[in-house]
Amino acid sequence: MTAPAAGAALIVEDDLSLARLITMALTDRGLTTAHEPDGAAGAVRLAAGRWDLVLLDLNLPTLPGLEVLARLPRTGPRPAVIVMTADGAVETAVEAMRRGADDFLVKGPDFLPALEVRVDRVLAQRRLAAENLALKAQLRAHTGSPALIGDAPAFRAAVAMLVQAADAEATVLITGESGTGKELAARLVHARSRRADGPFIVVNCAAIPEALLESELFGHVRGAFTGATGDHEGKFEQAAGGTLFFDEIGEMKPAMQAKLLRAIQEREIERIGSGTPRPVDIRLVAATNADLKSAVAAGRFREDLYYRLNVVAVTLPPLRDRPEDLPALVAHGLRRLGRPDAALAPAALEAFRRHRWPGNVRELEHALERAMVLLGGGTTITPDLLPDELRGAALPAAAGPLSLPPGGVDLEMLEKDLLAQALARTGGNQTKAAALLGLTRATLIYRMEKYGLKSP
Repeated sequence: MTAPAAGAALIVEDDLSLARLITMALTDRGLTTAHEPDGAAGAVRLAAGRWDLVLLDLNLPTLPGLEVLARLPRTGPRPAVIVMTADGAVETAVEAMRRGADDFLVKGPDFLPALEVRVDRVLAQRRLAAENLALKAQLRAHTGSPALIGDAPAFRAAVAMLVQAADAEATVLITGESGTGKELAARLVHARSRRADGPFIVVNCAAIPEALLESELFGHVRGAFTGATGDHEGKFEQAAGGTLFFDEIGEMKPAMQAKLLRAIQEREIERIGSGTPRPVDIRLVAATNADLKSAVAAGRFREDLYYRLNVVAVTLPPLRDRPEDLPALVAHGLRRLGRPDAALAPAALEAFRRHRWPGNVRELEHALERAMVLLGGGTTITPDLLPDELRGAALPAAAGPLSLPPGGVDLEMLEKDLLAQALARTGGNQTKAAALLGLTRATLIYRMEKYGLKSP
């Protein structure tokens, strides 16, 4: 039989002779050991050290074994626990396993050989679980979190805030226009959190009819209403141990908002028709494209719920404010469509830069998908393959080549004048001005600073 890897074992046993035998058996198997003869001292030692294995007698002086078991840490690494009983009270041992023990042993003639087998088994199971967690972490690191593509400063700041918030349990409220990637941002929070191995459950508040939303969230019991032919588990219970994502939370009606507020505050729900509270363990993330502050002022959204949700607020910028991200987003979209060999022609890229993107990244993805259907076996996406609204954004044909005046020009003054004209024509909108000049917004700002120009 293969000996377990070295580790630390705590023996809590009031029979000193048996404790010595257990110590010798564990030492032979490569474990370092410590011993406490009563429950109170064992509980203190358990909390003070980091143990790989605990051998725990259930019948102890000063503090019963079940009470010592209750002192196990609820978070972080937990030791493997084997409980021991001399009276053969299997019911007590089963209760100990329900409370977190890994195995149990009845003291008797074959106790030591059985102990060695159980120690090997529980430690092997713990090692396997630890390796499994490590592999999952490596897989997440290798495959990456949900892709939020872009290097625009405002966008990177939003992503950094999401990553920072992921480690905490605080509620995250994600705002932004439709199509900016709010659900993807919520999945990023989940994937980077300690709940990453738990479920990610989505509630689309705009898509579920109001009459059904309460049942969808909290569940119901058989006979709660006409058609309730069996018990139904709601989204809160489905998300246990993971993340519950409320998409378009601003669309929820006030009556339902009050019930959601109570569930968030109490961290418990009641299935419709039950009357029995059920505790829920979830991380809450919400998203909306609505202005919740205005909705609160207008009485459409509860102020107390707004502040419950608005713990960590993150706003995703619209695509029109991050034109420098277009090439990377196009390349990512083409890879997702299985066409990494395709690329935009210069005129098509210019059309992308000039377009206002009211549908944001979702609209961009649909435009690329349409282009792929029409492209066939080709590799260059030309403006004629784009939707009408993008083709209209392409640069007009040049009126003719510019002639250099006989006396020459001051190129810097010409550039400064064109910048000023573009800003004046667009009312100071830097994104529109940059599009008129065929520049990125970042380049426009750089040149404005160079010439000391300010938006009108």
